[in-house]
Parts: sequence; structure tokens; C-alpha cells
Amino acid sequence: MYRGRACASVLLFLILPVDSLASIEGSASSDYVVLATIPAHHAQGIWDYATVDVGAGRLYLAQDGVTLLDLKTGAVTARYMHKAKSHFAVPIHSVVAVRDAGVIAVSDSSTNSVVFLHTETGRPFAMTRTGPRLRKDSWHDPDALVYDSATASLIAVNGDSGSLAIVDVTTRKMTGRVRIGGKLESAAVDGRGLLYVNEEEKSRIAVVDIVKRRVINQFALSECTNPTGIAYDASDQLIISVCSNGLAKFIATKDGREVASIKVGEGADNIVYDQKERVVFSPSGQDGTLSIISVNGASDIVLRQTVKTRIGSRLGALDPSTGNFYLPAARFGPPAPPLKLPGLEVMAGVNRGTFEFIVVGHRPEAETQH
Repeated sequence: MYRGRACASVLLFLILPVDSLASIEGSASSDYVVLATIPAHHAQGIWDYATVDVGAGRLYLAQDGVTLLDLKTGAVTARYMHKAKSHFAVPIHSVVAVRDAGVIAVSDSSTNSVVFLHTETGRPFAMTRTGPRLRKDSWHDPDALVYDSATASLIAVNGDSGSLAIVDVTTRKMTGRVRIGGKLESAAVDGRGLLYVNEEEKSRIAVVDIVKRRVINQFALSECTNPTGIAYDASDQLIISVCSNGLAKFIATKDGREVASIKVGEGADNIVYDQKERVVFSPSGQDGTLSIISVNGASDIVLRQTVKTRIGSRLGALDPSTGNFYLPAARFGPPAPPLKLPGLEVMAGVNRGTFEFIVVGHRPEAETQH
């Protein structure tokens, strides 16, 4: 029995009212549906990576500093960590809750650093530089941030300069650097000292030995344009990488062999694997859909269903305790003026007062039985 189903009705009770998108939608055979939307109209601006701290019952989102969502009550705290104005469109890119060390860490491209926050207050108390800015237009140094429990290290991905900065969470000092080259995207760890990171321009995955501080392999991604999100499936020893042109690639860690290529929506910025449910979530910002893939072993990987979400919802975060998936969403302009992001085409701005979280999970038991 899915644990997420037991919590779905509670979620709907807590988060009211909901708009038409939040109603239980999909055919009778659809087991994943939109459960609710959580309005957060006071949270403003575009956003980047999100993460769930299961122990604290919180979701953290990189957005004009850090936005906090209480998963128990649905309360949203905008600017939980406030970030002063920067010439970068999104100075805070990633948030990681390191429960082993009792801290929250964020990647801050405006200062080229990892900033450590107090868990209870969101106030910064330490900062670790991840390297100098190599170009004036660099705004992804660092970008993604991942914690490796095997080495008790934070790995900051310097996306524009093509390197990884390894930071000790206890001493909060940078202990090493791995140079890869090119432009880098998201990273995932296997919990045994290996890290996998997408090389965006070369459409391949670099395999990094965190302890030895070096690249030990590179796996090509066929027919893949601009790989972004990446996840790790420990049960099947697979790396899962999503490509901007709408393909999810499943790669064997042993030899880099592609075991499956699944068509998903275009414009995904991350991909998330639920180890307990054995499903993959691939949010599409261009199509406004969430592709859900079942992984029943390396030889049995299929698209399970597609849930309608919102144009621009290109990433999300999983709550493993419920199986619910949270997608940041908003309405885009006009009337909002366009945003000019460094290195990107002009895109529409976020309409003020429209930000929210879309919650996708298992259809409640009562609806399933009906």
C-alpha cells in the first residue's frame, strides 16, 4: 500500500481553497493526480532548485534568497533567507539541508560561494568561496549543490567554469577541486564516494571519484540535447539523466550502456527518483506536464502517465515520507515585463502575486474506490 495515499486527504484539508488545477484530475486509471495547489502570493520572482528536509517537514526553494514551505501546515515563508539585490537574475541556485551537521547550505553565485545558514532562523553564519569568477557573465558558479554522506562533503557545481568544489561541512573549508571543463549542470551521488554530473555542451555524464578528486569515466548520451537534471537509482545501479529535447536516459553505472530512453516533456530542469515507489518524476517547463516513469528493473522501464501541471514548472522536489511531488509554479507575462537572463534568450517575467506550489501525489483512497 502506498504511504502517500494515507496523507493525501489530510493535505487537501490543510491547503484550501484550491483552484481548478488542484482538483483531482485525470482518468479513473490515473493513480498520480494533482492533489492541491498551495498559494504563496507573497513569494516573488523566478526560482531554481528545491529540496525537502524530511526530518524537519520542510521544503526549501531557491527564490529571491530561500522560500520555505511547511509541509505539515502549508504555511509559506518568503525570504526565509533574505538575499540582497544582485545583478544576477537568480543569485541563489540550490539549497541543501545537511541533517548530519545540522545546517542548511545554499549556493550563491553573486559571491561565488556556499553559504551556511542556521536551521531555525535562516540566518547565514559562514561562507566558503568555491573559486574565482572566470568570466564577467558567469552566473552559475556555483549552481547545483549536493551532499555526499560517504565523505561528509558538499559538492558545489561551478556550472560556467566547468569545475566541482568540494567543501567539508564540519570545518566549512574547501578541501578540493575537480576540473572537468565545459558547462556543467546537475549532479548526483551514489553514497559510496562517486558523483555523476551532466556535461551540458558535450551531452555526456562525467563520473567523478570524490575521494581521489578526479574524473574516472565519461558516458555519452545519444540523441540528447543539453542534459540538465540527473538522479541515481541505487537498486538498479542506474544513472537517470533528462535532456532538454524531451528524453530521459537510463544509463548503467557499470559500463555506461543505455538501457532505456523514454520520451518525456521538453524543457525539464531536473529529474527526481523515488527509491521507495520506484518511479521517476520529470517536470517539463515547456509543455507544462509532469512525466512519471515506472522502473521495475533495468529491463522494464516504461512511461507510467503524464500529469498536466503548468507552463514554466520545470523542476520540483519529492517528499519521500508521503510520495508527494511539489512543483513551483507561476503565471508568466505579459503584463509582466520580460526578463533578460545572462546567456539565455529573453523570456517572459513572472506575474506578481501568482506564485504557488503544485502538489502531485497518489489519488486518495476514496476517489480510487469510487
